Parts: sequence; structure tokens; C-alpha cells
Amino acid sequence: MTTDDRSEAFAAALLNMDRAGAEAVLSAAATEMSHADVADAVVAPALMDIGAGWESGQVALAQVYMAGRIA
Repeated sequence: MTTDDRSEAFAAALLNMDRAGAEAVLSAAATEMSHADVADAVVAPALMDIGAGWESGQVALAQVYMAGRIA
């Protein structure tokens, strides 16, 4: 799985309020890269995509809030 795929999967888990799924994505990524790299390559892009979705009206404010709580 590429880092883009992981970031998309992480964002999807966050938007679905799937804490276990989000943790699974991060755990799998952490087996292949450092924690700092996971934050830079998986977490940050996912949160940026969620923010862009909110800005464009595709993501509800409640989803953004819960994504931040889970992440």
C-alpha cells in the first residue's frame, strides 16, 4: 500500500468515526516508516483533505471535529 493509499484509508476511517480502522492504518504504516514519517506522510495529508472537504461543503463540521478527536 502506498502512502497515498494509507492517507486516503486513514481519512476514510476518520470520516466514518472508525477509531479501530484509523489505528489499524497507522499501525501498519508504522511497521514500514518512522512515527515522524507516518505523521508527515499519512496523518497530515489526511487531515488536510478533510479540511478541504469541509471548506468545499463535502464534509460536515461534526465530521471534522470527530476526525480531530480521533486523530
